[in-house]
Amino acid sequence: MDEWKDLDELHDLLEAALVEPNPPAAGEHGPRRASNRSNVAPSTARGNTGRDVGKRKRKQHLEESETEECCPPHPGIIHGVCIRCGRNVEQEEERDRWEREKKATRNAHREHKEELQTHEVKLSYIKEGFRVSRAEAERIRGLERNRMREAKKLYLILDLDHTLLNSSKYTEVDQQTKEKLEAYLSEQKKRQEETGNEAKVDLFDLKDIRIWTKIRPGAYEFLEKTSRVFELHVYTMGHKLYAAEMAKLLDPTRKLFNGHIISQQDSSSDAKKDLDIVLGEPSEVCIVDDSPNVWTKHQYNVLQVGRYHFFPSSTKQFGLDPGDCCLNYGKDEALEEDRGGQLAAVFRTLQATHVAIFGTGKENAEVGVQGDVREQLHLLRSEILRGVKIVFSRIWPESERNPPLHPIWKMAESAGAICCLSISEDITHVVAGGSGTQKVKWALKHKKHVVTPEWIERSLQMWTRLDEKEFDVKRPTYQQWKGNPLPPAPSARGDIDEIDLQHADPLKRYQPGQRQECAPAPLKSVQEEDEVIDIEI
Repeated sequence: MDEWKDLDELHDLLEAALVEPNPPAAGEHGPRRASNRSNVAPSTARGNTGRDVGKRKRKQHLEESETEECCPPHPGIIHGVCIRCGRNVEQEEERDRWEREKKATRNAHREHKEELQTHEVKLSYIKEGFRVSRAEAERIRGLERNRMREAKKLYLILDLDHTLLNSSKYTEVDQQTKEKLEAYLSEQKKRQEETGNEAKVDLFDLKDIRIWTKIRPGAYEFLEKTSRVFELHVYTMGHKLYAAEMAKLLDPTRKLFNGHIISQQDSSSDAKKDLDIVLGEPSEVCIVDDSPNVWTKHQYNVLQVGRYHFFPSSTKQFGLDPGDCCLNYGKDEALEEDRGGQLAAVFRTLQATHVAIFGTGKENAEVGVQGDVREQLHLLRSEILRGVKIVFSRIWPESERNPPLHPIWKMAESAGAICCLSISEDITHVVAGGSGTQKVKWALKHKKHVVTPEWIERSLQMWTRLDEKEFDVKRPTYQQWKGNPLPPAPSARGDIDEIDLQHADPLKRYQPGQRQECAPAPLKSVQEEDEVIDIEI
């Protein structure tokens, strides 16, 4: 009972100090708190009722004293509860401490990751958990550079989805599409039986991972030919398991990629691709990818290819009509009679780049020191539309204040064309988004070429000036054309087997050691600019 009495007296003293705004002067004694308690029943004097009365008094005092400073700081705490605001101070302090520790842990983790990226190079695609210092990575690059120059090889980084193949999950395939795929598999099996299993298998039903995968036409031949003069790497933002399964389909003998399969888990960034984890000098690395914008630091190394859409789900990813995919279109990309195709065109450019760096074997004794692949690709790209002078019509809204910043304008300039805002006698092409404009009528009257913007984009993807008749403005407009499979390449010079190593006409203007004064404009697609994340398992 004495303990209860002591606690109540302490409570009353604190209540008196809190409620009375001005303490009594010396010698003066205010009404004793104990006399108030004499009127309270003994059963409730030391119970919860007294504390409830104190809470009400505190609330009333806070409401009356609007100018009084609020908590914190807390004037006094009893059993972890503030005597003024009534909050549980101990719980708040515990919660604040936990938040501070969580924030400190998060900051420490981020700083550690940044430190690792600054001082270490992650090479987990070579060996799980393998890291080397920056200095060691530079030393290895020097050794690799000497080895590659002796072998007269360059590095080639290859994207997977929409570049070498196209995949679709089971959940993305409806019944009608599934019937078409099963019919394709039956025809494929029949071709194999007729040719004694010599026919290439390009459609796979991967039941273990519940995915359909279609290999891009010409991909097998492309990999086989490029592996002779390039060291191949796969670099995808897809899951590691998905990347490994796709590599098995493309390289069943495991001789082409030699284990160089880089996935999102191996990359130094979750959203971008970088050459910092590739043991090759950027000046000796070529990249083949459908999305150059993911290579923010190395866009001049990229050979952009048109996206391969075989499945309806693939076109839906980019907001295109599902009927534009190859499966529904009824014709696959680059059939045999077309004598060429997207990958064959890329191979011609890669081969011309290799010839410019190493020559044909009869010159350039000091191999690999006379050129930079970025210079060569810029030079080859600038030859595609050299001699073409373009004026645009109905491509951008009239409110556009800076047309030279439009993607199609920048693409045309990167291909070597001269772009203008107005008509002149030396205009060779009118690139129009529709027929019936004054510029189109002028071009038809003066027998100038009138094409859709698709002509510029496809010419860049095929690395040659395509026939303007295939992109006449009277055909479907650009907005309708942009999702269709690539048309035959009427200007393509044969297929891969017929390409002559000596044939590198665009390089005749190139002088070893001479650099271009103007930097190439970044090559961006007029279609979707976001990176396509490969299917994750």
